[in-house]
Amino acid sequence: MRLRSIVFLMFFVQVSIEEGKVGKLIVMARKRQRRSKRRGEDQRDRLSELPDCVLLHIMQFMDTKSAVQTCVLSKRWMDLWKYLTTLAFNSLFFNNINNFIKFLSRVLSIRDNSISLHNVEFTRRGDALSQSLNRLMKYAVLHNVQQLTINITLKSNAMFRPYIFSCQSLTFLKVCVSSCDPP
Repeated sequence: MRLRSIVFLMFFVQVSIEEGKVGKLIVMARKRQRRSKRRGEDQRDRLSELPDCVLLHIMQFMDTKSAVQTCVLSKRWMDLWKYLTTLAFNSLFFNNINNFIKFLSRVLSIRDNSISLHNVEFTRRGDALSQSLNRLMKYAVLHNVQQLTINITLKSNAMFRPYIFSCQSLTFLKVCVSSCDPP
């Protein structure tokens, strides 16, 4: 029965991620915990009983903001996001650019530095924030990134430092520059 629950959970998480409902998954988990406490039911946290590797695999499909937000689920989840090998930063998930910059800086300074990066994605509509983008690229190079994807607009003032092109671990580099004007 336990294996069936795990398979269902994996399917549910995959469907939720594909539909863009990652944040709702976290909210639903919190509501379920509150309901079970009110009913006096078993207060086991079955999701947190999964091995770290399974939880990290699930979190790899989330954007970094949602992955960091999982730290409020329980003490077990508090530092789990720090071991992610995929970081995806998207400015569209933030109310303003200052919050995005602070979040990016905070994640890069708190993340476990002993873990190599496999994949880094940076998406910014509007000015590319050259300083933040360069900090992210430098961090990626120092942590042996394998795949780097950058999506910025044409009006960006982004300059790519030469160290990104001489990164020994980089196997995939994708730079998408879109027009800032609507079609």
